[in-house]
Amino acid sequence: MIQIKYYYLQIKYYWLMKKILLILSTLFLASISFAETISCRHPKIQDGNNIFCLSSENKQIKVRLWGIDAPDLNQNFGKESAQILSKILSHAPLNLEVFGYDSDGRTLSEIKYQVYVDCPPPSKLEDGTMIQEIGCMEKPPTNANWEMIYRGYAWTNPSHKLNNANKFYIEAERIARKDKRGLWADPNPISPWEWRKAKKGQRK
Repeated sequence: MIQIKYYYLQIKYYWLMKKILLILSTLFLASISFAETISCRHPKIQDGNNIFCLSSENKQIKVRLWGIDAPDLNQNFGKESAQILSKILSHAPLNLEVFGYDSDGRTLSEIKYQVYVDCPPPSKLEDGTMIQEIGCMEKPPTNANWEMIYRGYAWTNPSHKLNNANKFYIEAERIARKDKRGLWADPNPISPWEWRKAKKGQRK
């Protein structure tokens, strides 16, 4: 009788935990689906997938570009990757679509920027913010993360699988590989995660 009761409690506990996990996963996916958007200016490039920038409240934000992994600065194409990101983010204004935060406190984001065409040079405000004249033709907002992959200066990050953007990133990487753009000109490029793993092994 005691064994039957114990077995019953185990089953009840199992289904309770399953319900809790289901609720938590649903809440997590819901939070990912509704990404927060933050304006960002004065970007300072750390490497091909990390920047610092200022919010509209002049608070410094440490940003990790979501969905991509670029070569480390000391790795082949690391400096070139950082330079390309700097050129891409020279556009203004920038908007961060926030998907969450990592263990280092970095904001995991897609960076969107607006491109204007057939326009005079932008004006510069006293605080350094660049503004574009009203009435200029606009292209749809561009995704800097996707752009880094498409130009061949970043990999699709296999550890970031949170929304449907992955398929666009994967397709961009396929095109960059095919056309031998950027780091894909190297016949045997080493991914950042493999490079970091090798460096960590050397320190042991």
